[in-house]
Amino acid sequence: MTSTHRPSKRGELLKGVPIVALATFVTMTLTFKTVPQFYGTSELPVYPIWPAAGVNMALLWLLGAAFWPGVLIGSALANLLAFWGEPYVISYALLSPLGNTIEAWLGIVLLRRTCNGGHPLRSLHGAARLILLAGIVATVTGGLVSVTLIHLVETRHWATFPNILLEWNLSSFIAVLVVVPIIIVWKGIRPIRWTGTRLAQALVLALSLVVVQAWLFQSHTPGMWIPPEPLVLISLPLVFWAGSQFGAAGAVIAVCFTATTAIVGTMLGVGPIDSLSGAQRLIVLQAYILIIAVVGILIGAVSCEREDARRLLERRAAFDRLLFDELNHRVRNTLASLLSIVEMGKRDATSVEDYSSLVIGRIHAMARVHDMLTDQRWKPISFRSLLASIAAELPQARVQVEGDKVMLVPAQAVATGMILHELLTNAHRHGALSHPTGSVRVSLSYDPLTARLRIDWTESAPLKSAVHWQPGDGMRLIEGLVRSDLRGSAHLEITPEGAHHRFEIIVDRETHEPRLAAG
Repeated sequence: MTSTHRPSKRGELLKGVPIVALATFVTMTLTFKTVPQFYGTSELPVYPIWPAAGVNMALLWLLGAAFWPGVLIGSALANLLAFWGEPYVISYALLSPLGNTIEAWLGIVLLRRTCNGGHPLRSLHGAARLILLAGIVATVTGGLVSVTLIHLVETRHWATFPNILLEWNLSSFIAVLVVVPIIIVWKGIRPIRWTGTRLAQALVLALSLVVVQAWLFQSHTPGMWIPPEPLVLISLPLVFWAGSQFGAAGAVIAVCFTATTAIVGTMLGVGPIDSLSGAQRLIVLQAYILIIAVVGILIGAVSCEREDARRLLERRAAFDRLLFDELNHRVRNTLASLLSIVEMGKRDATSVEDYSSLVIGRIHAMARVHDMLTDQRWKPISFRSLLASIAAELPQARVQVEGDKVMLVPAQAVATGMILHELLTNAHRHGALSHPTGSVRVSLSYDPLTARLRIDWTESAPLKSAVHWQPGDGMRLIEGLVRSDLRGSAHLEITPEGAHHRFEIIVDRETHEPRLAAG
């Protein structure tokens, strides 16, 4: 995901805001009607979890923070319907939605900016920010706004302010940890790889969770062998198991199921928490859900991070194998080229010194091209820089290049470098560069539509002998490289006015070699 998500058209905003408003309205209305109110330390009716806070934040994560007006509208309508006829209905309908909207919008903005576009459940870094920024900072800010405004409008006693703020924020905080993950986990998280073993493990885990939660939240008699109170967190290892083996998806499902059964059991008046007083029952229930949710989110995120690291290592191992194969292929080609150079030098040389000069010159030319490609990480290099490297010992005035700029992929650059070395060597020995005033002009003409390149090599000084000229191994090497490596043709001509060679080749536009070398 990107760090910012804004609707590209006004029409998307007009469609999305009613969706968010409807979801907020339905969630709040159902909560008002189905979840019983607890009375906390401030004697204010509160809920163990406020699902609307999680739904609002999850929708803004999926759709974009720009859809925040939907939260404001849906919350206002739900409060009007729930508190209609009560003295402070207007203050609840106007002030409470303001805090709800700030809470959802701020949570998503902070989450997106700090997660760098990543999914918050896919890494420990993201999960920690979901808990701290979206769960604590955003809910405290939204609750602070709403509770402060309500105290000002209703002229409540400020001694109750800390308790009301705490109970308000805890409900929203738990909703962020339980509801947000279960909604956003299905987008951006890699699906589970199902095998026979994993399927059996999932069935055993699900059955264990059902049995443990059913045993915890049922009617208990005083004379039971093991009372449920000391074992209230017995389901925590099962949540840990779900997160470690099934990643974020398994963790949030286990957390959602555990939290739901705890709330339903307490609503029905059964379980270890129901024996406590109103305020204690609320705090213990919220603490129970809070511990389960935090552990589940963190373990699921660590599991996803571990899976991503394992996949990255597998890709790197595959790349290393491919790189070694490519290196082996290049070494074999280089050795074959060296053997060919050594063999051809035998036929061309007239003495040991001549043979040594031919072989060493060709090897140095190949080495210079390889050095250039290594410096460029085996990416395409220009024809001009290649010629400049081969003719580095000559004054620029003696070898001139004109025409189009052309880039050569590594395989073609090596062949072209060898060809240029042979041409310059011949020009030094028999051609224009053997004359003090001689020079070479290289003209490049490239057609981007056909990817064809024409190279004209023109020497300007008279040759010593142009009669009955027979090409040697060097010229045969040039013709072979042009035909095989450059997929072109060579027309070699020597006249009394000077050598004139023409090459027509096809330039490769793409190659896998640079990507392999760069990794």
